[in-house]
Amino acid sequence: QWYQRRVPITAGRKAAIASGFSIFAIQAGGYCMSSEVAGTTYKTYGSSDACEGNGLGGRLANRVYRIRDDLCSVVSKEYKFYFIDEKGARAQKSGLLIAEGTSGSGDLPGTVCDDMFNDTAATVICKEMDFSCSTGWTRKSWDEIQKQYPIVLDDVECGSDNISFSQCNFKTTSNCGHNEDIFLGCDNECLPATYTFELVDAETGQRAPNGKGLLIAKKNGTDTRGTVCDDEFTDLAATIICKEMGFVCAKGHYLQRPSTELQSGLDIVLDNIKCSNTSETFADCPYVTGHNCVHSEDVFLTCKHTEEECEAKETYSFYLVDRQLQDSTASGSGLLMANRTEEGKTGTVCDDRFNETSATIICKEMGFACATAFFNAASYKGVQENETIVLDNVECGPRARKFTDCTYQFHHDCTHNEDVFLVCQNECRGKPFAFYLVDALEF
Repeated sequence: QWYQRRVPITAGRKAAIASGFSIFAIQAGGYCMSSEVAGTTYKTYGSSDACEGNGLGGRLANRVYRIRDDLCSVVSKEYKFYFIDEKGARAQKSGLLIAEGTSGSGDLPGTVCDDMFNDTAATVICKEMDFSCSTGWTRKSWDEIQKQYPIVLDDVECGSDNISFSQCNFKTTSNCGHNEDIFLGCDNECLPATYTFELVDAETGQRAPNGKGLLIAKKNGTDTRGTVCDDEFTDLAATIICKEMGFVCAKGHYLQRPSTELQSGLDIVLDNIKCSNTSETFADCPYVTGHNCVHSEDVFLTCKHTEEECEAKETYSFYLVDRQLQDSTASGSGLLMANRTEEGKTGTVCDDRFNETSATIICKEMGFACATAFFNAASYKGVQENETIVLDNVECGPRARKFTDCTYQFHHDCTHNEDVFLVCQNECRGKPFAFYLVDALEF
């Protein structure tokens, strides 16, 4: 009998799936109901405060569930939202987003996880609080405040910004930590956000005088200021932002690892910047203010003031190092290191598109006659991880005679197990070019 079921929600879920239904309801402690039109009819008589706090409904009151990802999430529950500031007091237009159930079942207020959250969900929630629009959302670390609350909502998805929150999908259980809590801003006048940019020294925070440094974005008219994540970031976005700062062009964008203490103290305020060939200014580039990044993904830029600087080819010097990071160039073998002569920036080289010609040209740049082998490896663990990857997609064509004849990129999608190791020699006649793997303890 239904009133003897030990696990009514599980039984209801199985029965609904077997019947091809995605929504079902539990009433009076175990009675299960559903139909093909349950998703539109369960609200016919409005919400009820007669449900017990055990998730199994009540007398003539249904607890409604939606089947999703093999789990069940409550969909009949109504929520109200409000903001908390960094001192734990109620805030007016922005702050830590708090959701509180209004079903009368004694649910605790809590935070909202950013999984699946987007600008549409942000707008819906702002409208629930009688604002017109969202001014943006992000993540912050107010640990002492956040840990006072449970995480009560996750995987919030709203199909349109013209619906109520009760029509959105969400889960009331989460796999999140408080570092994923939503911080939201709302207002009644939300003009398109405008940003200004600057380059700073990543150690001191002072403005970078040479057009090279950590990219900082500031939202005009607010105190929002922070770094930019490299997800989706391209050379075109780099050029547009350099021009916004008064430069003529971008000579490159790159990552710098490990991140500095200064970076750790800043918010990441922009992500997924997508500038197209039709974009003339940053206002033409879509982006999001929420992110899934860490500071090792912060964008660094190199910008130039003149056309001559933009057209000039960068110069690099190369050398080899051993496991102790000591120069081993004289031995002809080791981890390949590239130094950008103009800026003194040093790091490893990724093997994407790297070939025999590239290997030979770089060996010749170091004074050898030829390369006899190259390979990728993470042989120098504890050494490579502390270096930045400074070159990727190195391609030297058949007519290349020196490294300035080759093409390459500063930006990369590599890990250190793709670092290039080289073997160079002066006696090359009759020696075939070799590709091989080495044991980390032998090389």
